[in-house]
Amino acid sequence: MASVLPAPAVIAGSVHDGYDAVVVGAGYAGLAAARRVTLAGKSVIVLEARDRVGGKTLNESIGGGAITELGAGYVGPTQDELLKLAKHFGVGTFPVFNTSNNIYFTNGEAFPYPSGGPFPDQAVAADFGQAAVKIDAMAREVPLDAPWLAANAPDWDGQTFQTWRDQNLTTEGGQILNGPVANTIWGFEPRESSLLYVLFYVAAASNESHPGTFQRLLVDAQQSRLIGGTQGLAIRIARDLGKGANQIEYPENAASLLSRLGASIATGAGGAAAEARLPLPLSPWRAWR
Repeated sequence: MASVLPAPAVIAGSVHDGYDAVVVGAGYAGLAAARRVTLAGKSVIVLEARDRVGGKTLNESIGGGAITELGAGYVGPTQDELLKLAKHFGVGTFPVFNTSNNIYFTNGEAFPYPSGGPFPDQAVAADFGQAAVKIDAMAREVPLDAPWLAANAPDWDGQTFQTWRDQNLTTEGGQILNGPVANTIWGFEPRESSLLYVLFYVAAASNESHPGTFQRLLVDAQQSRLIGGTQGLAIRIARDLGKGANQIEYPENAASLLSRLGASIATGAGGAAAEARLPLPLSPWRAWR
């Protein structure tokens, strides 16, 4: 949706000449960081490698002025900061459709059950419940600003989520369903992530009043959607940033980005490595990894 993005800025010379801060990345973390800089009365330039803002959010036109979301698309309780931004920029929410029947299919047989109602296989439901209690308890031990400092971090980071699943879900149905659950929440297979990352993610589904829980991720976090799509809010934030002496620029590549910072990339053996000190809006987990 490049047509609705703020036009790329044309900046002469090094960005050091006219900006108090440089933020790399125009996803929600980068846009929020840039906005905090401007609210402090400083100027900022945001450098984004793609030709759009929004990071993991992406609106895709389906014709007739309507869009679908190809990336992150839901908001829910404890996502206070995002909901505050939505309210500030006049973006409303609407409830996710979840009023018909679900279908549990096992051993060649389909079992319809109402959304929000009891799961048809009580043994699997109990198995999932006891596993969720364990996950919630472990997640409470993970510091959000430094997950690697959790007392059991080496052990949790040394095993995959699938390893933990196989040792703690006792029913075959529970283990099978764990895959689609991981696909839905994280977009990966249980074998592709460490247990520590899962626990950090659960812990992050919190606010000052409520701890993060598996329930919040599996159900509550999909409670609502943003009118106009989640990328639509990012676009509004970007446009607001561009109203003052701030810019969003889309360098063609890493070399272009570094050159704008007065740095360079080594092109041969013995060359000096480029170095730039920039605010990188990463989660503590990503910064550590």
